[in-house]
Amino acid sequence: MDSTRSGGFDGSENLIKAAADYANIPEFLAESTCLVLATIGLDGKLLKANVGADYVFFADFSDDTCVSNAFVNPTFAELTRLAELPAMESDGAVVFEGLINVGNPALMVHSLNGRILRLQNSLLVIAEHDVHQLINLNQKVVDLNNELANAHRKMAKLNREITAEKKRTEQLLITDQLTQAPNRFALNRRMDEEISNFERHRKPMAFALLDIDKFKSVNDEFGHDVGDEALVYLADWLKGRLRETDFFARWGGEEFVIVFANTSVDEAQLVLDRIREALASEIFEPIGRPLTFSAGILEFEYDMTLDEVFKQADKALYSSKEHGRNRITRVAKSK
Repeated sequence: MDSTRSGGFDGSENLIKAAADYANIPEFLAESTCLVLATIGLDGKLLKANVGADYVFFADFSDDTCVSNAFVNPTFAELTRLAELPAMESDGAVVFEGLINVGNPALMVHSLNGRILRLQNSLLVIAEHDVHQLINLNQKVVDLNNELANAHRKMAKLNREITAEKKRTEQLLITDQLTQAPNRFALNRRMDEEISNFERHRKPMAFALLDIDKFKSVNDEFGHDVGDEALVYLADWLKGRLRETDFFARWGGEEFVIVFANTSVDEAQLVLDRIREALASEIFEPIGRPLTFSAGILEFEYDMTLDEVFKQADKALYSSKEHGRNRITRVAKSK
């Protein structure tokens, strides 16, 4: 430690004299946070302090506040040892000049540039914040803000990716991977919604169960790849010809389900018949002949369970198969 080094702090004689008589300190200095101005007894008690000194010493000012531990470099013990030297006996003697580190090491240490003078039985601290430290601190704040902004951007991007992945996963859960039609899980979810709507509004709803005629023969004669093509072909055919309000799903195997919301069974059968007739008039190239389907259709009635709906539709579908295929059988309404 060099107590004689000259620093960038140019304390004027008038300021020193004013500081010695604290009552004469101009108000702007007393309220300044840039300037640290304090009188400290040789026992370490803070006698007088302006706002800037009060801040760096982490002390709510009182006449008996001990701040000796706030001196990091030089330490207060080093300062009092220098102050006791014979050369420092006169008022205004410069005990230390240069960089002064003060504060609470566990929280924050301030780097000050200034002088510490001997005044009778006390030390007068006149210092200003080290500009270089403030510039470095400001740059660190800027860097931290940039890092925080980058972190926020990365987090936002990650959240978007997670949201997109969640949507993809949810879509996989409700989509048949072969035909890309809604699957059984999606159908069960949709039926819960439609049954709830039916119970609230009592608007008609029809339900159809259909499957490809002689699908086993297609697999046996042309192979399972062609069978898969037939399933995709029928799914695309239904998707392109059903109304926006209709919902269809692959139930399993060669079976598909269609839910006709807000539709009577008469209207639903007309829609399905048009689709069936159009399909039967087109050649499915992989097998060189038309692909046809048979179906059972019914109108949903109050208090019917989903299991009952499927059982009745399946019986009607079986009847269509028994009576020549490529036809639709309607379930009679209960009385």
